[in-house]
Formats: sequence, C-alpha cells, structure tokens
Amino acid sequence: SSTGKTAPYWVRITRTGSTFRAFHSTNGSSWVQFGSNRTISMGTSTYFGIATTSGSTATLCTGVMTNLSASP
Repeated sequence: SSTGKTAPYWVRITRTGSTFRAFHSTNGSSWVQFGSNRTISMGTSTYFGIATTSGSTATLCTGVMTNLSASP
C-alpha cells in the first residue's frame, strides 16, 4: 500500500522464484522499493491483472494504464 501519489506514476513488481518485490517511480527510470519482500508459494505459470480503485464504495474512478508489459 502506498498513498499520496499523483499521476503519472510508475509501478513495478518483480518475481524471483517465490519472492516478490514492489517498486515505484515518478519518472519510470529511478525506482524505489516500497514495503518488504513478500514470499508467496505458487506454480511456475501465473496470471496477472491490473486494477484501480477510488477507495470508497460511494465514489467511482477511472484508471488509465499504458505501456504495460510482462516478461519471464
């Protein structure tokens, strides 16, 4: 979880084996890890998705995601 960010904003999640790390960037070049490494046991093949939320059941929001990529 990370608050106080304004668009545009970059997010990167890396997986090495069962270890996941999350990063954020204001320019898409300089990355800062946030939170601690997370270990999640799962199979070799996985699926991922992108989501957005307003954080309130009474407020709608729109998320615009560009330049998405996934690599092995």
